[in-house]
Amino acid sequence: MKHVFIDTNIYLNLYDYSKDDIKKLQALVDLQKSSKLSLYINTQLRNEFYRNRETKINQTLGSPQFNVPNFTIPQLASQYSQEANQLRQSFNSFKKNCEALRNKITNDAKGYKLQADSLVSALFSYPITLSNDVCTNAQKRLARGDPPGKQGSLGDALHWEHLLKEVPHGESLIFITNDGDWISSFDNSKMSQFLLMEWEERKKSTITLYRNLSSFFKQEFPEIKLDEPNYRQDLLINELRESHSFDRSREILAELMQYLDRLTDQQIIEIIRISLDNFQVHGAHQYSPDLIGHRLHKMLSYIGDVTLLTHELEKEIKSKFPPQ
Repeated sequence: MKHVFIDTNIYLNLYDYSKDDIKKLQALVDLQKSSKLSLYINTQLRNEFYRNRETKINQTLGSPQFNVPNFTIPQLASQYSQEANQLRQSFNSFKKNCEALRNKITNDAKGYKLQADSLVSALFSYPITLSNDVCTNAQKRLARGDPPGKQGSLGDALHWEHLLKEVPHGESLIFITNDGDWISSFDNSKMSQFLLMEWEERKKSTITLYRNLSSFFKQEFPEIKLDEPNYRQDLLINELRESHSFDRSREILAELMQYLDRLTDQQIIEIIRISLDNFQVHGAHQYSPDLIGHRLHKMLSYIGDVTLLTHELEKEIKSKFPPQ
């Protein structure tokens, strides 16, 4: 399992023009569910995010990239009246559509209905409450002038003391941030030398720094092809293969059913074979056939190339998942 801390600025970047996107946030949710990473979320982080979310969205909507500049047809174009009128109509229509999109985004943002909102909410479901010891140590750190953070600001010190307390001794930490307060002045691909030294002395392990989610996924989870259209189905299939509980197996199958129209024949066959091999799937069928066997049989009906269903495979399916 990977131990990961993602700074507030990285979550907020999902609301602007950064190269990180919603697919990466969804992948984080999936990886956390599958216990492939332990994501450290505390109440300070959650509160920082929600304190700054509204401002970040307003900044994005008010940025020059998202605003239509004034457009006026010059007098010298008066002899081209037909072309000028067409251009004026096109511009007015474009401006109207931009305004409609802005209003829709704003209204959904007010109701926390943006896609990023639901995914962030899933990640922030159970934040760890900072202990009195963590708060006291952070205040002492601030008084000493030790990094991280700006003078007079306690937030980063709270995060650091929380990580020092919660990450298991000897376990390496992955730290994702684009805030210079955490980063070495000598090498912007590494953590501050002071923080690295403190971590190595107290935790007897290392810290790997990433400046964005893109570089994190590329290095730590290269098997997750976020640019491919079926990446999430493949991620769920792999998680089903490694599932260690009845409950999670049911949840994964339920999620895969949402992609039923997009699953390839090969993916469906792979899901069936995993279900036959993994006791956490076919064992759960005994207690909830409607959530396991019924779904698998429905998937089978979507296979276009029936030659993929060998006699032996069909026989094993009927044995472990008899039709209801």
